[in-house]
Parts: sequence; structure tokens; C-alpha cells
Amino acid sequence: MRRSALPLSIAIAALSVCIFLAAAPRGFSYEYYSSYGNKTLEGEVAGVSVNPAKPFVLEDAVVTVAVRNLQNHNNEYVLRTFVSKDGQVIEEKEFAFNLNANKEMSMTFAFSTTKVGKHSVVAKLYDSYKAVLYSEKILEVEVFSEIGPFDVQLDALSHTIRPGYEIPLLLTMKNMGLSGTDVQVEISMECTAQGRIHKDLSLFLEGLGRLDKSLSISACSEEGYHEIAAKIVMFDGVLAQSSTTVFINNTEYPMYVRAPKIIEARMGFPKVFDIYVRNDGEDDMNNMRALLNGLPAEWLSIMPKYVTTIAPAGSAIFIVNVSVPADADAGDYPFMISLGGDETLAQREAVLEVIEAGAPEARPAWEALPYDAGLALQAAAALALAGVIAFAVWRFSKMRPYGSRRAALEKIKDMIRANE
Repeated sequence: MRRSALPLSIAIAALSVCIFLAAAPRGFSYEYYSSYGNKTLEGEVAGVSVNPAKPFVLEDAVVTVAVRNLQNHNNEYVLRTFVSKDGQVIEEKEFAFNLNANKEMSMTFAFSTTKVGKHSVVAKLYDSYKAVLYSEKILEVEVFSEIGPFDVQLDALSHTIRPGYEIPLLLTMKNMGLSGTDVQVEISMECTAQGRIHKDLSLFLEGLGRLDKSLSISACSEEGYHEIAAKIVMFDGVLAQSSTTVFINNTEYPMYVRAPKIIEARMGFPKVFDIYVRNDGEDDMNNMRALLNGLPAEWLSIMPKYVTTIAPAGSAIFIVNVSVPADADAGDYPFMISLGGDETLAQREAVLEVIEAGAPEARPAWEALPYDAGLALQAAAALALAGVIAFAVWRFSKMRPYGSRRAALEKIKDMIRANE
């Protein structure tokens, strides 16, 4: 009995394997058996659309997917749709349907967005077993907001600060909403001895706009690491925040900075000057940047944005272009020039004198020129004076032989008269 049962078991096992293989295309993942580029397509995704075309966040949008039967006979299909944001699927739908020969039909569904930005709507058309992918289309949809959301980024010009120094800060804010709005910005740092140091600003952010703002706050009097935080506040709530860390100590990094103290600029005309920095220390100065606090950011252009490394005894020059608008107010604009890197910070006070386009210069010509041109004029004057002195010495040396000959002739005349 055992011998006769063994062949029967083998036959049953073989039959099971055959049945499993025959049913495998239906049981396995469609991705494994998908046939992209199939030459005998049974159908296609004819189009994908979203209404409204520019949906707003937290509001429903309706997706319409049109499919078409490409064959001369009735077909069964499965349509799978996905809506994703940053790779994460937020809506998924599946439709099974019949479609007559050479006919087209549409399926619709709604989805609600919770984030602003680009969304992907994916439509895939399969056979009734989802084993063969006939066609697919992807539509990119931009979701908007009326006001906000917002983004803020805070960075310190130098992360090593001496106690009591002003800490130069770079603030970048974005409004991803369509409409501009006023926002409150809070900058703060906790100190042990002084308590909370803070600065509050009221700024207007354009719709779909970005605003770069330079500002500063005083450093704590005690040494150590401190965190500086920036928050965008509206309706008594924090909408966005960012922070950066600085190290406060008394170590002073040796560096030399040459910058003008007074810059005269005419309304409607650009003014260019340079800021020179030299590394007088024994270590590299890294990520050096120049920042002008106190002048409108839209007036300024500083190149380069930063210098990666300044070696010991090395130097760098930052070129500043100040473009004063034609409708600006005349007068003095005090500002602070800050040169900072990872290890060091140097600051110089300066004044931008804005004058009317047709106004006469308030100072002599050599003072109105950039400071390096003024030094050049002084050097030229010194060279001219040296030339005058050299000419006088040369003339005197030429006169000395003539005077000696004249004295000798007088002596000879005296001798002749004595002999007479």
C-alpha cells in the first residue's frame, strides 16, 4: 500500500504546481508582471485634469481621469489613482469598469490638501487582473494658500563673538501664500546675567515673496554657548521658527580691516567701494563674509558672497555696490560694516552720505573719491614734492663747479696785479 501511495502523492504535488503556475500571473504583484511598452495596448489614459487648476490648501479639488478603449471589442479595466506630496501618498482610489469598443469615459474623485506646494496626481490603467499595465499619466499640481505658510531661516555672520559685541544676524523669510501680509518677528537670546535679550520687528512679506533682512543684537556678558531664536508670530501663535548658536569668549583673533568711514553717493547713481581684510593670525580664517547693517538690503550688492578660506598673511577684498534710489531721502545713513567668519568678527562704523543728483560735492575732490583713490592722490603729491627737492639738489650740484672756477680766476687776477 505504501508503494502505491507514493506515485499518487507525486502526481498530486505535480498537479498542484501546475495549477499554481497557471494562476501565478493573477496572484503575483502586478509590478512584477507589468508589461510596459506592450505593442498591443488594450487601452490608454487619455488625460488627467484637476479643478480648480490652482487649488487652495484645505479645500477640495476634483481630479478627472479620462480613459479610452483602443480595441474593437468590449474590455474590462482597473484604474488606479494616487495623489502624493513629497513622495507620501495622501489619496488613493481604484475603479473597476467595462468599456465598449473604441469608447471613452471619465472617472472623478475629490481630494483635500493639507500642505502648500507641488503635488503629483498619478493615473494607471490595467487589465481586469491588474497584471498588465496598459497606460499611465502623471500631472503635477501646485497647491496655493491665500496667506502663508511661512518659512524663516536665521544665521549669525560669525559664530564666535566677544562679550558685549553686537552679533550680526542674517534673517531670511518666505511667504508661500498668494497675498502679502504684515508679520511680527521676534529675535531673542537668554543670558544668565542680563536676562532675555530680544528685538521685535514688524515686517511686510510679499505674496510668494522672499525677504532678506540684516540686523544685530547685543551679545551676553558671560562666556559660553548661547542660542539665538527667530520666530514669526501671528494671531498669538508661532507660524515658523529657526535658531542658531554662537560661542561667546574673550579671545580676539588678529585681523586687519580697511574700509571707508564716509561714502558719498548720489541719488539714482551707483557707488562702488571695497572692504579689505588681512589675516594677521597663525590659523586659517574660514567662511568670511561681509555684512552692512543699517542700510536697506535692496540698495546693496556685495561680491563675493563669502570667501572660503583666508590663509595666514593672506587677504581678501569684498566689492560693495550701493545703488541709492532716485526717490531716496538725502542725508546721513550711519551703518556698521561687519567682517565675520567661523572664528572671528571685526566691525567698523561708517556713514553713507546721500546727496541729490545735481548737488555740488560737500568735500574736496580727493575726499569725495573712494578712500583708496584719495591715498593715491596723497602718494602722487608726495612724489611731486620729492621731485622738486631732487631737482633743487641737482641744480645746486651743477652750480658748484662754476663757482669754484670763478674763485680760481679771481685769485689768478689778484696774482697778476701783485706782480705788476
